[in-house]
Amino acid sequence: MVVPAVLPEQHNCAPHAWLEEGNPPVILGVGRLEAQKDFETLIEAFSQVRKRLPCRLIILGEGSRRAALMKVAQALDVSDHVDLPGFVLDPFSFMRKAGVFVLSSRWEGFPNALIQALACGCQVVSTDCPFGPAEILEEGKYGALVRVGEPQEMAERIAEILNGHLLMNEGVDWHARYAEDSIVHQYLRFFGL
Repeated sequence: MVVPAVLPEQHNCAPHAWLEEGNPPVILGVGRLEAQKDFETLIEAFSQVRKRLPCRLIILGEGSRRAALMKVAQALDVSDHVDLPGFVLDPFSFMRKAGVFVLSSRWEGFPNALIQALACGCQVVSTDCPFGPAEILEEGKYGALVRVGEPQEMAERIAEILNGHLLMNEGVDWHARYAEDSIVHQYLRFFGL
């Protein structure tokens, strides 16, 4: 659901030093640090992108896989460029400043973070996992879809976006269908009220 707090603001400060003007672009992931979110694939894709472009990776969230994810980053020699700051109250300020948002999940119920990133004006790459991303992105119209667990394909789409060669969601006001009022009306219609 898109609530007013998600929408871009005219003046907002960078919520993290890496997101300040003049720094390399940030790839952003948001979610529980659990197997479902497959942040291992995101870190591997990030390591491939870093070989071509200066960039950094921030993953927001808490979970049982924190230590394992940092081990993956260390093994790929990118740990100095990966930050896991934990849970944040305002992920939207990160989404507004990130170069690209990546949903790397193996499966989803309804990926709110994907909708929120789009509403914040962030370019997105998402796995074509069950269920939700393909429908939300209208089969790739509003963001890049990649196969689940494919870091090479993910890295290619991320690099294209960071290089400005694959831009979607530009000036699109599609998020009205996910606005709070719209969702409430859909529920009321569903229940015959």
